[in-house]
Amino acid sequence: MLSVLWAVWVGRIFSTVGAFGGVMASVGHISVFRLGDYAASLGNQLTLNKVVTDSLRVSNQWLVGTSALISSIKYASLGRIVLPLGIALGAGSVVGSILTPLLTQGKVDFRSYVGYFGIFVLALGCYLFYETTPRAREKRKLAAASGPWLDEFAF
Repeated sequence: MLSVLWAVWVGRIFSTVGAFGGVMASVGHISVFRLGDYAASLGNQLTLNKVVTDSLRVSNQWLVGTSALISSIKYASLGRIVLPLGIALGAGSVVGSILTPLLTQGKVDFRSYVGYFGIFVLALGCYLFYETTPRAREKRKLAAASGPWLDEFAF
């Protein structure tokens, strides 16, 4: 039952926020679906441990990519796509999804992956906390004021 609730929660994040869905999917794979315990039972010396780590990253990339595709189709139907921004984000996603496996495939065991992922989630949490400060709210007001200017680029 917890797995179903987790899947609904992650699906909701993907469909509304998008950006944080991959992080939440990773947390679910590691803790809710118990891939962390399974990888730990394999031991760090076995190649299968690293295969589990690599498959976790690939499955999350597919989840994020599919969510982005669905969202792009939705935003295109609404006429809310900013082409220069989309090209920049798309190019960065493709480069990142190619380089990350090439540089780390088979080199990171699951325990290290969970440690790096934990540091990333902590940094993301600190950033989200910063976003609640008055200084960050002022910056968002400036960004909101630029909204009509960005409408020129939407198609």
